[in-house]
Amino acid sequence: MNARCLFKVFLLAWFGVPPQLAAVQAQPLAPGSRSPAAEVAAALGKGGLAQRKPVLKPQGTGRADVVSSQSSPPDPPASAVIHVQALDGSPLSAVLVQAIEERSSYAARLAAFEQGERTRSQSLLSQPHRITESQLTDDQGEFRFTSLAPGEYRLRVQVWGGVLDEPQPLVVRPGGQSPIDSDVRIAPFKKGIWRTISCPEGLPSPYLSALLLANGELWIGCNGGGIARFDGSSFKNYRPADGAVGDYVWSSVFQPPHSLWFGRMDGSLLRFDGRRWTRYTTKNGLPPKIANASTVAEAMAVDAKNRLWIGTGGLGKGSGATVYDPAAHRPADKMFTTFTTKDGLLSDSVHSIWPAPDGTIWFGTKGGLSIYDGHRFINGTKHYGLPPGPIQAVAGARDGAVWFLVGSRLGRLYPHAAANGAFRLRLFGRTDGFLGGVGRLHLDAEGIL
Repeated sequence: MNARCLFKVFLLAWFGVPPQLAAVQAQPLAPGSRSPAAEVAAALGKGGLAQRKPVLKPQGTGRADVVSSQSSPPDPPASAVIHVQALDGSPLSAVLVQAIEERSSYAARLAAFEQGERTRSQSLLSQPHRITESQLTDDQGEFRFTSLAPGEYRLRVQVWGGVLDEPQPLVVRPGGQSPIDSDVRIAPFKKGIWRTISCPEGLPSPYLSALLLANGELWIGCNGGGIARFDGSSFKNYRPADGAVGDYVWSSVFQPPHSLWFGRMDGSLLRFDGRRWTRYTTKNGLPPKIANASTVAEAMAVDAKNRLWIGTGGLGKGSGATVYDPAAHRPADKMFTTFTTKDGLLSDSVHSIWPAPDGTIWFGTKGGLSIYDGHRFINGTKHYGLPPGPIQAVAGARDGAVWFLVGSRLGRLYPHAAANGAFRLRLFGRTDGFLGGVGRLHLDAEGIL
């Protein structure tokens, strides 16, 4: 026998036969003839143990291999542990890293798809690359990819203003079972040092629901702990005994010159003028709390005219959008004016409020985007062609863009129409690095979202 090579055909996996028949010798074969493995499989197939039909694939060397008519079992996904560090070796936490598989790497696997999958295969092959996994690093700068198929990947790190691609590829070989360890070192792009402050430092409760920076001090609303003021070194806690009625605060805002407003979970408001606390309820014109519903002052904002806007929402039905104008000098029992769906608001559950520089007020509601121009409400979702669904948050940027959360996606809209009359709108999802799970948006002094 010229070719004394011995190959093992694992018939238990391929043909459903006992393992003791798994090893057979390979002989030089002519195209069109059957190998010993094929003879064994054919014989056992008659007995009902095997139903897969082996076929011969000519190799051009007088030999032939047995190829199953069904696709081979996929290799188990590999696990890769990546360490993201600064140039000095210190770990970088909360960094988004993605595994990107190039088209050349997965083309072979897609070509092996079944007939019914060929349409999807061609669709995938039309893409230059695809993002396979996205993960955030933990406190130690580590993360783990758990479902990488064999192939070649690029590691992409999301940084401010762009991305960084690791030049050394991550290679996952077929049949690999052991975890892959890799280190990625980049120049740190995050500013400042995080410091954890909790109850041992004087915070009345570890459950925070509202943050407000005013006059150089940080005001904190605590669920079950009242309101705390932090001056950078120590806390001053306000509880019912101090006049801050109630322990549950949901939202907050600063209204010049010296009013701090806090929205309570029962729908009432608290104002602190630097000396005393005042509570406002339905007796002052606030909308009534819906029976058997958790209605809270979920959003608060102050516009360019120094008017206070309050949006109510929560687990139940909201009470609409309410405004207080101190310049109006209205009676104490009619201080507040409320707008609801009867006035054109898309929903009475208001999650977010953004006063735009042009004087309009943007409301993110359960029914979509509503815009108030001072006289009427405009259906912003329809006007700008936004996807349907609740708008959880709205925030404006210095470049004129309006950012919003709709469902699990982040949206960016330039509300001024382009030359062709269309609006520039883009949605970001997991394939863009946005993982979702965000409830609020904020842009800092540098314009960073």
